[in-house]
Amino acid sequence: MGDVYAVKSGNQYSIVKVLAVDRAVVHIKMYSDLFPWVPKTVDTSTLNRGSIDGTDGFGIAHVPLSRATFAAWEPVRILTEGVTEEELGGYRLWEEYKGGIFE
Repeated sequence: MGDVYAVKSGNQYSIVKVLAVDRAVVHIKMYSDLFPWVPKTVDTSTLNRGSIDGTDGFGIAHVPLSRATFAAWEPVRILTEGVTEEELGGYRLWEEYKGGIFE
């Protein structure tokens, strides 16, 4: 996968990266950066995941979303890039322990 999208976040846009997609779930990485409009391009290596304790918002390394939920975020594809093994860490754990939650 590796598609990078801008998604609605109130009256702004945040950036998410699709790590994997299966039958029912879109697995994303969320960044904390906010934009007043859909950016034409982004460099994900410069985006922040932030900190839950920080004042700049926070991102999440792996979030499993239903396809309907992801679609409701009104995603706008910006670019496609590779997905690293490091980025897939949370997804691999989810796959190992999901126990049929979404199946």
